[in-house]
Amino acid sequence: MRAIGLRERAADARAGEHVVARFTVDETGRVQDPVVVESYSDRGKGEWSHHAALEAVRKYRYIPVFVDGKPTETPNVYNRIGFVID
Repeated sequence: MRAIGLRERAADARAGEHVVARFTVDETGRVQDPVVVESYSDRGKGEWSHHAALEAVRKYRYIPVFVDGKPTETPNVYNRIGFVID
Protein backbone atom coordinates (compact mmCIF):
# COMPACT_ATOMS: atom_id res chain seq x y z
CA MET A 1 0.00 0.00 0.00
CA ARG A 2 1.41 3.40 -0.91
CA ALA A 3 1.15 6.47 1.27
CA ILE A 4 -1.15 9.22 0.06
CA GLY A 5 0.91 12.21 -1.01
CA LEU A 6 0.32 15.86 -0.23
CA ARG A 7 -1.04 16.53 -3.72
CA GLU A 8 -3.70 13.81 -3.38
CA ARG A 9 -4.71 15.06 0.07
CA ALA A 10 -5.03 18.60 -1.24
CA ALA A 11 -7.26 17.41 -4.09
CA ASP A 12 -9.41 15.45 -1.64
CA ALA A 13 -9.74 18.48 0.63
CA ARG A 14 -11.29 20.41 -2.24
CA ALA A 15 -13.65 17.58 -3.17
CA GLY A 16 -17.21 18.42 -2.36
CA GLU A 17 -20.44 19.98 -3.39
CA HIS A 18 -22.27 23.21 -3.00
CA VAL A 19 -25.87 24.27 -3.30
CA VAL A 20 -27.16 27.82 -3.70
CA ALA A 21 -30.59 28.38 -2.19
CA ARG A 22 -32.91 31.35 -2.68
CA PHE A 23 -35.56 32.21 -0.12
CA THR A 24 -37.52 34.96 1.61
CA VAL A 25 -36.83 36.08 5.17
CA ASP A 26 -40.15 36.99 6.78
CA GLU A 27 -40.91 39.65 9.40
CA THR A 28 -40.01 37.24 12.21
CA GLY A 29 -36.63 36.32 10.68
CA ARG A 30 -37.72 32.87 9.54
CA VAL A 31 -37.01 31.40 6.10
CA GLN A 32 -39.94 30.99 3.73
CA ASP A 33 -40.17 29.25 0.34
CA PRO A 34 -36.56 28.04 -0.07
CA VAL A 35 -35.59 26.68 -3.50
CA VAL A 36 -32.33 25.40 -4.97
CA VAL A 37 -31.18 27.69 -7.79
CA GLU A 38 -27.72 26.20 -8.40
CA SER A 39 -25.77 23.12 -7.40
CA TYR A 40 -22.38 21.62 -8.13
CA SER A 41 -20.76 18.29 -7.35
CA ASP A 42 -17.31 17.26 -8.47
CA ARG A 43 -18.21 13.60 -7.98
CA GLY A 44 -21.23 13.15 -10.18
CA LYS A 45 -24.83 14.09 -9.55
CA GLY A 46 -25.46 15.88 -6.29
CA GLU A 47 -29.25 15.79 -5.95
CA TRP A 48 -28.98 14.22 -2.49
CA SER A 49 -27.54 17.50 -1.26
CA HIS A 50 -30.60 19.49 -2.40
CA HIS A 51 -32.76 17.95 0.31
CA ALA A 52 -30.06 18.37 2.98
CA ALA A 53 -29.44 22.00 2.00
CA LEU A 54 -33.13 22.92 2.03
CA GLU A 55 -33.59 21.19 5.36
CA ALA A 56 -30.71 23.21 6.83
CA VAL A 57 -31.89 26.51 5.31
CA ARG A 58 -35.36 26.08 6.82
CA LYS A 59 -33.70 26.10 10.27
CA TYR A 60 -31.84 29.39 9.68
CA ARG A 61 -32.93 32.48 11.61
CA TYR A 62 -32.16 36.04 10.60
CA ILE A 63 -32.64 39.47 12.07
CA PRO A 64 -35.30 41.00 9.82
CA VAL A 65 -34.78 44.30 8.02
CA PHE A 66 -36.56 47.18 9.74
CA VAL A 67 -38.26 49.88 7.69
CA ASP A 68 -39.80 52.80 9.56
CA GLY A 69 -39.30 50.87 12.80
CA LYS A 70 -41.21 47.79 11.62
CA PRO A 71 -39.76 44.41 10.63
CA THR A 72 -40.10 43.82 6.90
CA GLU A 73 -40.05 40.75 4.67
CA THR A 74 -36.90 40.43 2.53
CA PRO A 75 -37.32 38.46 -0.72
CA ASN A 76 -34.57 36.93 -2.88
CA VAL A 77 -32.00 36.15 -0.20
CA TYR A 78 -29.27 33.81 -1.51
CA ASN A 79 -27.08 31.49 0.54
CA ARG A 80 -24.36 29.06 -0.59
CA ILE A 81 -24.23 25.81 1.40
CA GLY A 82 -21.08 23.71 1.05
CA PHE A 83 -20.65 19.99 1.62
CA VAL A 84 -17.35 18.18 2.01
CA ILE A 85 -17.34 14.60 0.78
CA ASP A 86 -15.21 12.19 2.78
